[in-house]
Amino acid sequence: MSPSAFLRRLLHGTLWSGLGSVAVRGLLTASLLVAARLLGPTAFGWVSLPHQAGGMVGTATGYGLSTAATKSVSQAIRCRPDEAVPLARGAHRLASVAAVALSLFGLAVALVAWSVGAETVALAALLGGPIAGLTSLQLTQFGLFASFGAYRRQTVSVVAGTLVGSIAIVAASVLQSLLAVVLSLLLLLGLQAFLLARGLRKEAAARRATTATSPHIGGSTSLSLRSTFRQLRGIAVPATLVAAAGSLAQLAGIGIVWATDPGGREFGLFAAANQCFVLLMFVPILLCNVLFPLLVEQSSSKASVGGVLGVILVAATPAFGLSFFVEPLSGWFGSQYGGIAPVLSLTLWAVAAAAVVRPLYLALAGLDAMALTPLLATASAVVLVGLAWRWRGDGATGLAAARVASMSLHAGLAAALLGRTAWTRRKRTRELAPLLDPLTTSPPNAGRLAA
Repeated sequence: MSPSAFLRRLLHGTLWSGLGSVAVRGLLTASLLVAARLLGPTAFGWVSLPHQAGGMVGTATGYGLSTAATKSVSQAIRCRPDEAVPLARGAHRLASVAAVALSLFGLAVALVAWSVGAETVALAALLGGPIAGLTSLQLTQFGLFASFGAYRRQTVSVVAGTLVGSIAIVAASVLQSLLAVVLSLLLLLGLQAFLLARGLRKEAAARRATTATSPHIGGSTSLSLRSTFRQLRGIAVPATLVAAAGSLAQLAGIGIVWATDPGGREFGLFAAANQCFVLLMFVPILLCNVLFPLLVEQSSSKASVGGVLGVILVAATPAFGLSFFVEPLSGWFGSQYGGIAPVLSLTLWAVAAAAVVRPLYLALAGLDAMALTPLLATASAVVLVGLAWRWRGDGATGLAAARVASMSLHAGLAAALLGRTAWTRRKRTRELAPLLDPLTTSPPNAGRLAA
């Protein structure tokens, strides 16, 4: 891929994804912040419990499959165009099965919790299961859209679903109905997933009509679930373990805060500040989603390193900039959110650390160097849970501080692993160069390589 084509596709993807992300994150965050202000910290803490828990579990299960699907489909588009659509459909089917499994798992946990009298856990599991499933499915859908470069179709689909769902959330908040707010969140995610799936079907049909040249492969519409998993497991399994470790640690930290403050006020403070985290994280997520398939399709190491460093710089800057405006941001929530300023300040630092971690993992996935990453995530998770327990007396502030320390450690370990991997590969290339020179410079082989 020429530098001009690379830059053109990057700008196109960034523009459309940026418009969609700004609209989606803005509508969702604005509606939830309105809900936080109308409901108050205690009630909003109860509403946010299934949303936060389900979102974390869904991210854990969907992140690995999304990363693997993006890389595999992008490679297929470059090397084996006829296999791209069947592989994409197989990945979408696999993600749909995982979404249904998460919903059923949430139902099972809810039944067990109800049988032992834990109504709060039962309600969170019952509503959090479908939220987790839909979140997981959407991550894979976004990855497939990025592989196809169909950012405009993705933006139209997801914004339409978000607009309807956000209006429902605000209406339910005005009515002061906690259950209606949670159901509105489910409606929003469900509409998004449905419209994205329909958009993917249209994109796959259009691409299949132009690229299906092999009679054997062109005759199949998708791979089996087993074949799809075989192709994706090299990245999907370690990436899922990484996300699972982080999500379980977050859930443990939330559980510690909830146990020390059963009324839910401290968790309400953390949930309100976390909406700012969600809003700001759209920048690294957006850039990584656009950049990753482009890096897979070309082999320039300089472009890869430059792209990763660029994502880190652009993604971390908004968090550092907003850290100077913590007091005005805290005042917006109102007097009932007294004490949110330190939580919000630490949340902004957590965004900066997370903005470093994500592109580093993007680079590791591109190098097929994900084998050790679950160990890094586990170490980071242990630190988060340990510090959250030690600082449990500080409530939401202690959990936010623990998250900053954990993510900072994770960023340092990931950077060290990426540096070690790059150095090892460069050393191997130098060692093999003398052996490969006679093969590449002989007239017959040189002619073949040129062709």
